[in-house]
Order: sequence, then structure tokens, then C-alpha cells
Amino acid sequence: MPELFARYRRRKLGYSQTLEAELAGTDQAKISRIEAGLVKPDDRLLARLAEVLGVNPPYLLLRPVEVHEDATFVNSNELVTS
Repeated sequence: MPELFARYRRRKLGYSQTLEAELAGTDQAKISRIEAGLVKPDDRLLARLAEVLGVNPPYLLLRPVEVHEDATFVNSNELVTS
């Protein structure tokens, strides 16, 4: 199963799970469980993670193939495919 977009985006930004957790106000274990698809974040945490990763919240729970392999995020409100 492809990884969640949350993991893909974090890695693309060069963030560790620990750094992402610190920036979002949670712990590394929670990030790990979210990325593994074991738990879904509540709305508040999802919003904080989206802000940290610079994307709209719904994208974080998608798998990259559901977004588009050529997708480029121009800003947190826009998805452009080439």
C-alpha cells in the first residue's frame, strides 16, 4: 500500500517525524501512527499538520497516487498538475 501523502510531503520537505511533531505540538509516536494509517488525526491536529507541511488538510490523508504523481503544490491552497 502506498504511503500517505503526509509522509511523502514530510520527507519532501526534509523534516523528521520528531521535527514535524514539535512544530505541530504533538509527539513523534502520533506522527508515526498517522503516517502508517493506524490512526486518523482529529480536525485540530490535522489542521496543524497541514500548516506545518504547507498543504490543505484533506491532502494529508490521501495516498500520493490519489493526488497525482506530477502534482506540484504552488501554495497551501492550490494544486497544479503539469
